[in-house]
Amino acid sequence: MSSTCPVCYYPLDNVSPVCPQCHWALTGYISLSSDDELIYHQRITEAQQAWQQHQAQQKPAFSREEGESFYHYQHRLQQQRYYVGTAQCQRYHAHQHCLYLTIEWQAYFKLIKKGYYCYLSVDDQYQESAEQASYALYADLDVSATQGVYIKKLYIYLGQTVYSVYDPIDDQYWQWAQNQHTPEAYQQYLHHLGIQSYTDAAHQGMAAVEEAQKKEQYSYYIIMILLATVGSGIGAIIGFNTLKHFLGTVLSGGAGAITALLCAALVHWLKSSLDRLEHDTFFALEMVNGEKVDYYQQPPVIDGNHDLYISGWAVDKIAMTTASAVHILWDENEIIACYGLSRQDVAESLNQLQYESSGFSICLPAQYLTEGTHELGLKIINHAGSGYYSPEKTLTVQVTRT
Repeated sequence: MSSTCPVCYYPLDNVSPVCPQCHWALTGYISLSSDDELIYHQRITEAQQAWQQHQAQQKPAFSREEGESFYHYQHRLQQQRYYVGTAQCQRYHAHQHCLYLTIEWQAYFKLIKKGYYCYLSVDDQYQESAEQASYALYADLDVSATQGVYIKKLYIYLGQTVYSVYDPIDDQYWQWAQNQHTPEAYQQYLHHLGIQSYTDAAHQGMAAVEEAQKKEQYSYYIIMILLATVGSGIGAIIGFNTLKHFLGTVLSGGAGAITALLCAALVHWLKSSLDRLEHDTFFALEMVNGEKVDYYQQPPVIDGNHDLYISGWAVDKIAMTTASAVHILWDENEIIACYGLSRQDVAESLNQLQYESSGFSICLPAQYLTEGTHELGLKIINHAGSGYYSPEKTLTVQVTRT
């Protein structure tokens, strides 16, 4: 049965006399007096603090080494638990039995500039001792060929007990991605800022959707060929009966095929098109790369070498509830955002409980961030999915590349 080092939490095999990572002597004790136990735990605490300071001064080897296979690179990252920062316990929620945390990441592993908000389910016995306390934060890491290194799980050690840190945004993102069930939605999940507990499932879902889309595309081509064939046949029959010569029959057949295809395209367009609503709605484009948006100051300057993260909220004012979707407009590009994130502050501010799940967030890939000035806007699909709001207010963004 495996265990972990009490100082650095490195996985052990119960054979080594010394931890291979922090070199803590793994001495076993049958029984200790209360005084000796107090001294032992004090030594562990001091060793933990020394190890954390050591880790804070060194950047772990996250990069793939020269000549290292991807399998060995992934295996190396998965082998140990990494110190990634500290978690400050803000308050205890008695009903949910959890501590709400803000996280300060190591400088080399910072996900967002303003910390990170998540929660930790704990026993009631830690309520008073854990509140307002700061704890070392450890992470299990993994790597994929497409998204690089990511957090798979976060942990805090309270006393001798290990607790998993949960990210409510991760669950909400995953629920949205599953509901959308598109490659774009799964890609948004794989690039969101935070813990990504469902990464493997997201890759599987994306592969399944792409395979299904290929089959649908083949089916679509077959249907179009059948429609063209039927249209051509009907046109040829009409042309032959009307014009009574070969050229007229051929031309009529071609016209019939084109008419059938145009009718099919028109039906598809009518089903997918939305009406623009002439009303205003409540919304806010709040954050760009962790910085609060101010429409009246100089345009924010963005580094085009990295992805762009945008967040805010939007509702359907006419229906007095949430919208059905939010799309980001980046110049002529339209990209769907993750919508439905919890925004209790919005519901309370507008005195409308139905607005609670009105938050949106999106990662705009660096491929869209060409150097120069760009216009950033919103397209808010109403709750019924029959129309959209198109706010006139847009944000000018300046992109630079070095």
